[in-house]
Amino acid sequence: MCARGFVERDEDSGRYRLGLHLYDLGHLAVSRNDIRNAALPILQEVHHRTGATAHIGVPDGDDVIYLERIVSRDSLQIWSKVGRRAPSTTTSSGKVLYAYSSRFANGRMRGRVPTAFEVDNALAARYRVALQETVKRGFAISVDESLQGLTSIAAPVIGHDGIAHAAISLVGPTPRMLADVQSPARIVQIAAKKLSRELSL
Repeated sequence: MCARGFVERDEDSGRYRLGLHLYDLGHLAVSRNDIRNAALPILQEVHHRTGATAHIGVPDGDDVIYLERIVSRDSLQIWSKVGRRAPSTTTSSGKVLYAYSSRFANGRMRGRVPTAFEVDNALAARYRVALQETVKRGFAISVDESLQGLTSIAAPVIGHDGIAHAAISLVGPTPRMLADVQSPARIVQIAAKKLSRELSL
C-alpha cells in the first residue's frame, strides 16, 4: 500500500495516514463524472451572468457532495470545496435534493427527514414546511445557515422519474442575494433544466 501511494507512514510516530494517490484517484473520479463534465460550462455561464459562486452538487444519503464550483471573488473561499460534503438541512442544494428525492416525490412530505431532525419534532415539522415551499417555488434557499453572511439558492436537476439527480446553486453575500431573489432563482432554474436535457435524465 505504501509503495503504491495509498498510505504513507509517518517516520516520527510510525503511524499511517492516507496517501496522495488516493487524493489523485478521488480527483480523477470527479473529473470523469458525467454530471460534473456536463455541468461545468453551464456553471461558468451562470457565474458569468451573476458574479456569484456556482456549484453542482449530488445527493449522498442525508448530505450533498459538491462535484464542481466556479468561485466568485467576493465569496469566502473556505465555504465550499470540490468534494466537500454538507448536510441537506443547512444548504439550498441539500434542501432541493431532499425535496425532490424518492422519499418525498410527487409532493408527499411524509418521508423520513434527515437523521439530525428525527429526534426533534419541531425541527422536523419546520423542515417539511421548507421542503413543501421548495417544491411550490421550484427552488430552495438557505440564508446564513451554512455560514453567516452568505445565502445560497438552488434548483433541482430533475430526471424523467421526477427525482433530483443533482442541484445547481448560486452562493453570494446575503444582502445582494436577497435584494432580488427571483432573478438568481430563475437563472439556476434555467441552468438546471438545461443540464437535465443535456444529461437526458
